[in-house]
Amino acid sequence: MTKTICTYLLGSDPELREKLAKQLGKKATLSDICLYSYDKEFSLEIVDPIRYPDKALVLFQTILMADVPIILISSSGIDVHTGEFGILLDALKYRNGIVAVVHDGDYISVEEISGNFRKLFKDMIIKDYPILDVDLTKGESLSLLKETIIQQYELKTEHQWGEENQSRVDVDHIFPVTGVGTVILGRMRSGTITKGETLHVFPSKRNTVLRSIQINDVNHNTAVTGQRVGLALRGLLPKDVERGFILSNSVSWTITSELEVKLEIAPYSKLPEEGKMRHLVVGLQAVPVTILSCAPVKEQQKDTFLIKLKLDKEIVIYQKEPAFLVDLNGKPKTIGYCAF
Repeated sequence: MTKTICTYLLGSDPELREKLAKQLGKKATLSDICLYSYDKEFSLEIVDPIRYPDKALVLFQTILMADVPIILISSSGIDVHTGEFGILLDALKYRNGIVAVVHDGDYISVEEISGNFRKLFKDMIIKDYPILDVDLTKGESLSLLKETIIQQYELKTEHQWGEENQSRVDVDHIFPVTGVGTVILGRMRSGTITKGETLHVFPSKRNTVLRSIQINDVNHNTAVTGQRVGLALRGLLPKDVERGFILSNSVSWTITSELEVKLEIAPYSKLPEEGKMRHLVVGLQAVPVTILSCAPVKEQQKDTFLIKLKLDKEIVIYQKEPAFLVDLNGKPKTIGYCAF
């Protein structure tokens, strides 16, 4: 079964993101993000955080959907949002992104933009991203972009989302379907699920029976790691599940409202003060947290701190998955990477 590559469009211009997304795939799902799909020589999902930059949280909550992030630069060049994206991707250790200079056939000095980009981000991971001239009027530009997405996917960091025999579906959309019941859309992060089995819902600890599985609108009896799925669930109402919830046939997950994490401060970011409220992002869960304490980790580099957090609500975590801390009012907003 073919895995789906998920690419994420990072740009400050909603119209430019939409133009590129429409060229890459067909609109599939619309909420606070818009999903486009392409399923020909390979399966591609394109995520457009349509409410960004007006609602910044949507970007942070959904960025970990990305296998291959794409930074969009318009004909007007690099802007402050490009810097925000660079800090975020550097903190999350995305070594396999792409920079796309996107235009409608205008004359643009991609060489000049490339020079400025690599100079500006010379101390960050993204300095090594391939920089492409993406002319939306030329099919060969889009073909090259798709080829580069496949190449960069092969270089991606392999995060661990669960144990090998521990199934995990990260939920990103939930809705009722007449005659079917509750349907969720999400991504298989680990393991295998099978039609008819009982799945546990975390962090709510509810149970549900998997009525059916769809992959690219085709019914299947099983789904495996890396696939994009639509699941029909019995015994679960839409109000019983939220974006970021995990479905699994295993009960071995950590549910908590208090955490102690090691925080690696991102470039140009500020250490959070005790008593202040920030947001912790784990998978597709974004929850307000209060900083209870913060102390430097002596045996590590000076930019690593041990912080204790009080969460506004319970979340589900896997001890080896990526997480990060953000300040929605900060400049930059990304505070740093968190290790449990």
